[in-house]
Amino acid sequence: MIAIGQIWNRWAKSRPLITLSLTNGMMGAIGDVIAQNIAQPTAQQTDKTKSTDGSSQAVGYDPMRTARFFLYGCMFGPVAYKWYSLLDRRFPLPLVTLGSSAPSALGTSAAKMLAIGKRVAVDQVAFAPVAIGAFFV
Repeated sequence: MIAIGQIWNRWAKSRPLITLSLTNGMMGAIGDVIAQNIAQPTAQQTDKTKSTDGSSQAVGYDPMRTARFFLYGCMFGPVAYKWYSLLDRRFPLPLVTLGSSAPSALGTSAAKMLAIGKRVAVDQVAFAPVAIGAFFV
């Protein structure tokens, strides 16, 4: 596992967007495999598994679904990174000095909540519809 972590760190430094894309894709694929194993209906729980002769069939694993989750994750990772980086630049969290010359991201609660609220509002209005729509295409 340490070797995998070292390889990932090396790639993250030299090719950050490709690493992010592949990592996000793998997380989506792994999540889908887990979801299919947890939520896979049995033949007794659904009528959709009945064949034309009336016998029940188990619903199997869908590798194409996992592939779609992988591809969506690969495409979504870099886009989301750029989007949230833009939000971070456009609506920065306030910086304050805590008795030293080094600034800290621990601004006043009201100012932080306002910046976070703006980020969430813009994200939900501008980006969420696009991301959700892309997921279902």
